[in-house]
Amino acid sequence: MFSQPRDETRRYVCRSGQDFGGCGSMSVIAPPLEDLVAQSVLIRLDSPALSKAMDKASADENESLELSELIRLDAEQLDELSGLYADRAITATEWRNARAKIDARLVANRRSLSNLRGNRELNALVGQGLILTKKWQDLNLTRQVAIVKTLVDHVRIHTPTQRGRRDFNLDRVEIIWRL
Repeated sequence: MFSQPRDETRRYVCRSGQDFGGCGSMSVIAPPLEDLVAQSVLIRLDSPALSKAMDKASADENESLELSELIRLDAEQLDELSGLYADRAITATEWRNARAKIDARLVANRRSLSNLRGNRELNALVGQGLILTKKWQDLNLTRQVAIVKTLVDHVRIHTPTQRGRRDFNLDRVEIIWRL
């Protein structure tokens, strides 16, 4: 969905056409959606569900160390592989095939490690929802977005149940949490 003004009201629109790929027929009013997401994030920071998810995440510290070691080993293997190719010990086809497998592992392990490390930034915010609620409007947009992105994977907007309805319908919004 893309932000787009309409009748002096900003909306998120599922745009169709070249470079968009959306349906072109669904929209939602932006300000109440953004407020709902922000308030949900602030409530989530003080929730037992987040605390429980964070407990599991701290248990993942060993996994983080293991992933870092796997990434280091794959980087070393890429260096070794380039040396083998430079010494003409392997063909270009062999190099490409080996490189593709190592790169796939690197991408997967780096993504997993990034997800685990994102939890550390969240530690300082857990239990601070009420305090942040009072300060939210004073935070710059970059900080607000960073907090939301730390907790929210994505927001799903469901099809309206009543056609032509122009007001904000809370039932259409589903927040998918990272933690």
